[in-house]
Amino acid sequence: MTSDKFDVKEGEHISGYAINAYLKAYAQSFGIAEFVRLQTVVLTAEHQDTEEGGWVLTVKSSGSDTPVQIFARRLIVATGILSEPFLPRFKGQDTFGGMIFHTRDFPQIVSKGVGEVKAVTILGSGKSSWDAVYHYATAGVKVNWVIRSTGYGPVWMSPPFVTPFKRWIEKLANTRFLTWFSPCIWGSADGYDGIRKFYHATALGRFLVNQFWKILGNDVIQLNKYDSHPKTAKLKPWLDVMYVGGSFSILNYEKDFFELIKSDNNLVDIHIGEITSLSPGRVHLGDGTILESDAFILNTGWGHVPSVKFLPQGIEKELGIPHALETASPSSEPGLGSQTSLLERADDEILRRFPILKTLRVWNKSFTPLPDHDPSKLTPYMLYRFLIPASPRFLRPRDTAFIGHQSNLSTVITSHITALWISAYFSGQLARDPSAAIANPEATKQLQYETVLHNRFGKWRYPADWGNRAPNFNFDAIPYLDLLQHDLGLSPYRKGGMLAEMTDPYGPEDYRNITKEWLEAHNGDQLTHNNSRDGAGDWPPRVNYKSWPTALLPYQKILLEVLPSLATPVPSLDAAADAKRIGGFRRSMTRLLQENVHLPSAIKVLNEIETEEWECLSGAVLNGFFSCIALSRHAYRWALMPVVKVAQLEDAVDLPAELELPWPYLQRYFGFTADSGNHTSNVLSNFDEDGVRAFTFNSTLPVDIHSTEEGFFRLLHDIESMGFDIFYEIVEAITSMREARISRKFWLSYVQGFHGWGVGRHINGNFIRFNGVSGNHILLFQVLDAFLGLERYLSDEDMVLYIPLHQRLLCETIKKHSIRKQLGTSDVRIAKEFDNIAKKLRTYRAAHRAKVMPYLKQPAPERFHMTAGKSVLTTDLNVSIDEATAPLEKMLVTRFNDTV
Repeated sequence: MTSDKFDVKEGEHISGYAINAYLKAYAQSFGIAEFVRLQTVVLTAEHQDTEEGGWVLTVKSSGSDTPVQIFARRLIVATGILSEPFLPRFKGQDTFGGMIFHTRDFPQIVSKGVGEVKAVTILGSGKSSWDAVYHYATAGVKVNWVIRSTGYGPVWMSPPFVTPFKRWIEKLANTRFLTWFSPCIWGSADGYDGIRKFYHATALGRFLVNQFWKILGNDVIQLNKYDSHPKTAKLKPWLDVMYVGGSFSILNYEKDFFELIKSDNNLVDIHIGEITSLSPGRVHLGDGTILESDAFILNTGWGHVPSVKFLPQGIEKELGIPHALETASPSSEPGLGSQTSLLERADDEILRRFPILKTLRVWNKSFTPLPDHDPSKLTPYMLYRFLIPASPRFLRPRDTAFIGHQSNLSTVITSHITALWISAYFSGQLARDPSAAIANPEATKQLQYETVLHNRFGKWRYPADWGNRAPNFNFDAIPYLDLLQHDLGLSPYRKGGMLAEMTDPYGPEDYRNITKEWLEAHNGDQLTHNNSRDGAGDWPPRVNYKSWPTALLPYQKILLEVLPSLATPVPSLDAAADAKRIGGFRRSMTRLLQENVHLPSAIKVLNEIETEEWECLSGAVLNGFFSCIALSRHAYRWALMPVVKVAQLEDAVDLPAELELPWPYLQRYFGFTADSGNHTSNVLSNFDEDGVRAFTFNSTLPVDIHSTEEGFFRLLHDIESMGFDIFYEIVEAITSMREARISRKFWLSYVQGFHGWGVGRHINGNFIRFNGVSGNHILLFQVLDAFLGLERYLSDEDMVLYIPLHQRLLCETIKKHSIRKQLGTSDVRIAKEFDNIAKKLRTYRAAHRAKVMPYLKQPAPERFHMTAGKSVLTTDLNVSIDEATAPLEKMLVTRFNDTV
C-alpha cells in the first residue's frame, strides 16, 4: 500500500475507503476476485463425518430463489465479529417515526448527508459512538449521547502519541520489554520466562507492574484533560487501563474531539442513564429526561456467534464456538466451555501464576447486559491457538479453521501470521502439529486443557472486552505471534540483537517476508527432517536389528519363528480347515509372545524412550522395531498365506497385548494413526544395514514364489533409493520457481527484451515481420490444450513459423486421440477428471495473468512498450502502459475463459 496508488500518507491514519480500495486491488492483482461470490449468503454448513472430512455449504445468491450446494474439502470461517449487529428493541420504537439504525449502517446513512436531521440520540460508548457524535456535531446537528449507567462505561480513547517520549500507542503494545508488564498465560512463548516470573510472581515485580499501568493510564487521562470540564469528565473510563482489550481506541479526528464536547454552542449533551422507551420524535430516559430526536443511532455491539448455521445440530460444542451452556448429561460429552473441572483447573493455574488478577477492580457494580445480549449465557470460544477446533473430529481431517474474530492493536500482523499458520496446519506442515495429539489420549487431553487455559484467561485478564466472547488482547499480541512462529518452526526474534529485540517495536515490516522464509525453510528442512527422523539420517531408512534393548529383542526371535509356518505352497479352498489353521497359528503366536516377552519391561523401555523425546535410542533401532511389530501384527491378522476368504470376512481381530500395547508408541513417534503397517514399516524398514531383508514370508516355499517376493520388495526399495535425488531436485525446483527470485525491475530491462525480435524480411514479395519468444510456445501448455480438446492460441501460420515440426506433430496427435469430446453419458467419472484438469489449468492461467502484468508494467523509459512475443506494442509515447498491454490482457482473459 503506497501513496502513489492509494489515498494514504505516511504517518497518518488509513481510511476505510483506502483499505477497501487496497483489498479490491489485491484481489484483482492476485487473481482472487473471480473466485469471490459476492452478495451470497451461506445458509448452512454441514460437516461430513468421514475419514476425509469436508463440508457441504448451502448458499443462496441475491437474484436467485434457488439455493445451491458446494462441497468444500476445507472451510475457513472468516466472518469475524462484526457481521451480525445486535439491535435491542425498545418500548414504543414503532411509533418513533425517525431513522433507527445500528452504527454498522452509519457509512451508508451519512453518505447521503444529514438532510432534515436536526437532533439525534446516540446510544453506546464504543468507538463507533464517538465517530457518530463527531460526524453529527461537526455538521451542526444537536447530539444527545446516552451512555448506559449499567454498562461498561466510556471506552479508553488515546491520542496517537503517548508518554513524554511521544511514542505511537500501538508501538508501545508491540515493544517486547513492555509486553512483560502484561500478565499473559502464553507469555513464556517469547523465551523470557524468567523476567515474566519476576514481574508477576514476586511482590516487587507486581508493584512495578501496577506502577507501569498506572503511569500509562494517567498519561492518557492527563493528555485528554477529562477533568477540565463537567462534560468531558463523563467520558473518563470506568475500567483500569490494564484490563482493557480491543475496545482501546485512538483519537483520529481532524478537530479536537474534546473541544467539540466543551464548545459553547452546546451541540453535545452527555447522559449517563438508561433508555426506557421511545415515542414519536422522542427518546425517554429512566430519570424522566426526554430527548427530542429525528434519528436514533445504536452502538450496541455485535452478535457473539458466527453467522453461519452449522450442522449437524449441536456440532458447535465440538467446533469450540459459542453455544448455550450445557448441564451435566450422562448421554453426551459436554463441550470444552462447559467442562467444569477443566475450567476450575484453568482458573486455579491462572490465578496462581498471576496473583494480580485476583484483585480485579469492579468497574460497575450495577452492570447489567442488554436483554438477549448476555455473553455469560454462552460458552466462550474454545479454539486451539484461537484458530482451530480442539476436537479429534476436526483435528483428524484438518478441515476447519476460524480467522478474523480476534481483536488487538496488531490486527494486520495477526491476520498475516494466522493465515500462514492455518495454511501450514491444513497441509500437515506445522513443526508442532496439533493433529498428532489424537494418536495419544493423554496428548489430546493436554491439548484440550491448553485450549481451555488460553481461552479462559480472557475472563480474568480482559473481563469487559474478552470475558465470554472472542479473544481480545493488546499487550499480549507479540508473545502470541511468537507462539505461532514456534509452531511454524520459525524463530520469532527478528531484530538482529538483544537490545533491539527488547526495545525496538515490532511492526508489519518485520514480518514482510515471513511466508517466503517459511517456504524456503520448510521445503528443504522438511526433507532433511524426514530423512533424519523417519530415515535415521538417510533414505531409504537406516535400520538396525542388532542393538535393541534387551526387553524388545524377543519380538525378533518370535517373528522369525512363526513366519515359516505362515505360508503354504498351494492356496487352500477348505474354509473349515482354513479357520482351524488360522486359529492354531494365532494361539501358537500368542503363546510365544506371552512366554518370551516380559510386557512390563518392554512398556517401561518404551515409556523411558518417549519421555526422553526418543533421543536415547537410535532412530535406526526404532525403524527396525517398527518393522518387526508391524509385520508381526500383519502375520497375526492373516495367519495364513495366501490370504483366504475366512480371514477376509473378519470385521475385527483382537491382537495379543504384546502386539497391541507397543503400537501407540510407534504411532506417536512416526505420526500416523492406522492399526495396520505401512510402506515404511513393511517394506523400507524390512531391509537391514547390509541391504538384506530381515523378515521374509515365503522363504520355505519353492524358489519361484520366494524369488517373486524378493524381486517385488527389492523393486519397491530401489524405487525409493533412486527417488532420493529426485526429492532434492523437487525442493530445488520449488525454491527456484519463486517470484521473489526474479526481480521485476531487472527482468523487464535485462531479460525479457533480449528474447524479442520485431524485424523481418521480404518473402515472395511480402514483408514478414517476425515476433520473438512467447509463453504460448511452451510445449507443456500446447500439449495440455490438445489433451483437453481446447483450441490452441497460435494460428496455423504461427505454428509453422515458431514451433518445431515434431512438437507440432506431437500436439496434433494428442488432440486427434483426445477422447474428451467423445465421452458418453456413462463416462461421468472420466469426464469429471477431465474437468478437474481443466479447472487446474484455468486456475494457473488466472494466477499467470495476475503475476505477469505487474512485471510487464514496470517502468522502462529507455524503450517503447513491448513484450518478447510482440517486440513493439506501440511507438506512441503518449500511450500508457495500461493501454499498450490491454490487448495482451484481453488475450489472457480469453485464454482463461476458453479453458473449460
